[in-house]
Amino acid sequence: MTTDEAKKITLKWLVKLYGEDVAVKLYRAGESTMFDYHGLAYRLGNESLHYFCELFLHDLLFDYSGDKVPLSEMHYKIWDYLQNTMLNRNNTRDVFVLPRGCGKTTTINIPVAIWTALYCVHPFIVIQSAIKDRAENFVETIKQQIENNYYINQCFGQLIEPGTENKKRSVINKNLKYNVAEIELDIQPQRVKIKAVSSTSSVRGITYGSYRPGLLLVDDGQDDKQVTTDEGCEEIVNNFQSGIMKSLQTQHYHVIALGTVIRVNDLYDTILNDVTWTKRIEKCIPVDDVDYFFKSQPHWMKVKDILLSRDKNPNAAFDALDYYEAHKDEMDYPVIWEKYKCYDLFLEWLSHPIAFKREYQGEYYALGEKRIHSLLAIPAEEIEKIEFAKTIMSIDPAAVKAKRNDYYAFWLSVLISKIQDIG
Repeated sequence: MTTDEAKKITLKWLVKLYGEDVAVKLYRAGESTMFDYHGLAYRLGNESLHYFCELFLHDLLFDYSGDKVPLSEMHYKIWDYLQNTMLNRNNTRDVFVLPRGCGKTTTINIPVAIWTALYCVHPFIVIQSAIKDRAENFVETIKQQIENNYYINQCFGQLIEPGTENKKRSVINKNLKYNVAEIELDIQPQRVKIKAVSSTSSVRGITYGSYRPGLLLVDDGQDDKQVTTDEGCEEIVNNFQSGIMKSLQTQHYHVIALGTVIRVNDLYDTILNDVTWTKRIEKCIPVDDVDYFFKSQPHWMKVKDILLSRDKNPNAAFDALDYYEAHKDEMDYPVIWEKYKCYDLFLEWLSHPIAFKREYQGEYYALGEKRIHSLLAIPAEEIEKIEFAKTIMSIDPAAVKAKRNDYYAFWLSVLISKIQDIG
């Protein structure tokens, strides 16, 4: 990005924030020192996370050559929400259930971590991911975005001491520290640490000098393998609630959790059902019932029929795609981000409808497919006309004798071989 482009972005945001008359005066007064240390760009970035991202993180998030898919309105709305939260509220807990593949780490967590650190909103920032390597990659990306960033170096100064890679230096000796698990930034008049931990790490009592964590970013805080059992879910949730959450500052803290529900009682399911958290759920396809949406569309059902004919038609996959391409204008539908392709989403839904509803639609309660579609009350005399082949009586053996057990479960399963004339 050239200096002229950077100036145009700055003027655009001055107008958005202050109106044209005031913006022109501020621009003219600060133009000569706009990208100097703590100049106009620095001050404007403190007021707008969106401007900060557009100017200081343009290589990561924006593509002026046209190769990258532009960010969606969803990303901008989340930036605005988090900016207001970080600057104007305290002790907040926000959980975002976003569609899989929406770039939550790159477009949300990394920018928020860098912005928060550079403006000293919190001196101690902790990033928690399911596995340590993922959290450490997070730290490495932050380091790369800061170290060789021209506009950050100009406006914020030298934040990472050259030659500190993979060397563990003590804060007591007043030397900055950088290694795979943490990064220390020299933000005058104080320093800021960003530390990565895994969901199974022991973090009780974690501190940075006299600071406890003020910002906690939970980035995919659980892995599929960690929550395959009830015991695994319980361990992850307990580690989170009694570990990292207990280590936060008692005042002025922010928790931002982004991820996907995998199963009942996992970390994100627990958080979403906790009334002390503010939850925001975004759907990849903006419809209330994605099953009904696809099933009510004749063209998409035609694609399904073609795909189901693969036993007789070896070219079914190609024929289905050809059909879509021929009717694309009629079949395409709105999506939350243009990165998502309508045909690919349909295939995901067709292959794994339950997983699709959880991972793309944020329906964390979608845990099984409804099989009972109607209930009938049949008089005894009509039931007697039914000829049963087999009858099975089942009893739930899990209940034990205790005061809190108020009933046992009994049910009958029948296989009907012949129904005589009913009604």
